[in-house]
Amino acid sequence: TPSRNIYSYDVDVCGADGSILRSGIAASTSSPTAVAAAADTATTNANATTKERKCTTFIVLCPPRTFVHLCSLAPNQKISQSQVPITSWSQVEIENDVQPWSAHLNVDDEHDYLLHFPFCGLKDDTFVEREEQEDDDDNAIATDATATADMTYYQCTQSEQGQLTHFFHGNYHAIDFACPVGTSLYSPVNGIVVDVRDKQQQQQHSEDGIKKKSSNSGNDDDDDDDDSGEEVSGIAAKNLFHWNSIMIQVVDDDHDDDENEKETTETSSVDETTNNPLYIEFVHIQTNSCIVQIGDAVQKGQLICKSGSVGFSPEPHLHLAAYRSRGDDAATVRVRFECGGNGGDSSSDDAVVVGDDNGIQPVAVAGDGGTPNGKKALSFLPVAGGWYNKNGIK
Repeated sequence: TPSRNIYSYDVDVCGADGSILRSGIAASTSSPTAVAAAADTATTNANATTKERKCTTFIVLCPPRTFVHLCSLAPNQKISQSQVPITSWSQVEIENDVQPWSAHLNVDDEHDYLLHFPFCGLKDDTFVEREEQEDDDDNAIATDATATADMTYYQCTQSEQGQLTHFFHGNYHAIDFACPVGTSLYSPVNGIVVDVRDKQQQQQHSEDGIKKKSSNSGNDDDDDDDDSGEEVSGIAAKNLFHWNSIMIQVVDDDHDDDENEKETTETSSVDETTNNPLYIEFVHIQTNSCIVQIGDAVQKGQLICKSGSVGFSPEPHLHLAAYRSRGDDAATVRVRFECGGNGGDSSSDDAVVVGDDNGIQPVAVAGDGGTPNGKKALSFLPVAGGWYNKNGIK
């Protein structure tokens, strides 16, 4: 069963009842040093040119050889520059992407490792100092962002089996949180950075004569097709193949520090000594925001990057997905978040009362390497529409 994404540019289209359907945008920023994920309006300066176009998107899941009447052209439209009336679809620029649908074969697959809430930094002097340095670099006032994040709720806009894009095996269990571009993101696990995908960063390294490690999370052929440094956002077809991301492999909590800090080669990864591997990926992150590199050891609550809206992204958000392997065709696995951001210790003052209506439940905490150690903790699983912070739902 193929899934087809169809996009029409710069026109209004109508649904079955004749009303005009809501459109979105397709934005592209062309610059070797562009850092904005998406501008609110079209802007042009010495460093970057951002172009926005009206875009209407249909995501259709249907059997092969099936005809579906999706929309009709809204009446009385004209081509903006020439003012020629639009009377035929041949006058409209249309893109589409067709892929075979691959269902998730085990939708109940769940890993027992509990994640730290990604918007909450641990109150560690090293992490706070690092974030303040980032703020200073941006000529902003340095604040204790960890305290603010503790109190801030973020809306889950798409969760398991989301009807927009979370119905493939590769993103079935993914969680989306709406957040402004530039929101600080913290490591949800103790682990090793195994992949960083950032085209602008890669291009800058290349221009400086530094060979950048290639990403293993996307299609290398697509990378070869785009050397312009163009950054995209919104809902255009081409955005499905261009994004920024970071991937972290969970490692044993007692993993030797020297080995953790050892940088991997271009073709190797951290040794998989555990029989229960887990990889966590952040997608759509802000360009040039990563402060860690491949091979770096990270800890829960450590600042690693900032959120963005790069790639196929209807709005700025964090896309978080978990996998049991880092293969291109890996299926997602369900992961839950620890309550309180304290390592899942339910004896803490931050622990939340268990209730059937808030999605919080006691589970066995994963020990070293993701193996349950018998300790009970409180956890939660975000559901679309809910607002969450480190303690669970609002």
